[in-house]
Amino acid sequence: MTRIIDLETDTIRSVADPPYTIHGIIPQEGIMENVYSRSAFASAMLPLKPPNYGVRILICGEKQAKFFEPNNEHLGWQNAGEERPYPMRAYLNAVLLPDATVLVVGGAMSERIPGIDGNDFGGEDIYRIAAAERYHPDTRSWEVLSFPTEYEPIARVYHSVALLLPDGRVWIAGSNHDGARNVHGTRADGKGDARELRMELYSPPISSQRMPREPTFWTPMASPSRQCGPRSGGRELAAPTARSSPLR
Repeated sequence: MTRIIDLETDTIRSVADPPYTIHGIIPQEGIMENVYSRSAFASAMLPLKPPNYGVRILICGEKQAKFFEPNNEHLGWQNAGEERPYPMRAYLNAVLLPDATVLVVGGAMSERIPGIDGNDFGGEDIYRIAAAERYHPDTRSWEVLSFPTEYEPIARVYHSVALLLPDGRVWIAGSNHDGARNVHGTRADGKGDARELRMELYSPPISSQRMPREPTFWTPMASPSRQCGPRSGGRELAAPTARSSPLR
């Protein structure tokens, strides 16, 4: 169920059906398409706009993105634009941009889940989705953006992250190779280092008076300079603001 927690009354209220469709008896196991029944999807609160400043919660990661309006709970989960051209985009990251659109990066066309036979499957790096996308809330439409062309796109799956920087760029990092679990950085299946240590900067095509629209581009960054595995090296990233500190 979809529930709302009321902090003033310390109560939980069911308001709508869940956003996924159950295709089997146990949606958490063996039913990969039900990304919303687990945790490998992204959510974002869309910008509050006049006159009512109504709240809208966007979720994406399945073939169909959806949004929910607590002030119109009787409508349930509504479709957020058209279906996407892939079966799912598990492990994606969603970032609200300064122009009130939502950037989606990373993710894969399969999710690592426990199979009926007890063995995990899915979520491998080869199923990565390289191109970024952007959701336009006002028109409920999606826009496919660019992907890295000057270097091999990096798979961003389990434990990846994307963060908006003060200058409008997006910092992208992390991932466990093939979505595998790790023990102190080593893959639980014994196939080497589980961690993706390379980082990237992405410049989305946003446009405003303070951030003029510019060509979209990707920039690879070196791995962190601390001792953290075979991909060592270092680079500082200084955001253009007087209060910012270098990111290492």
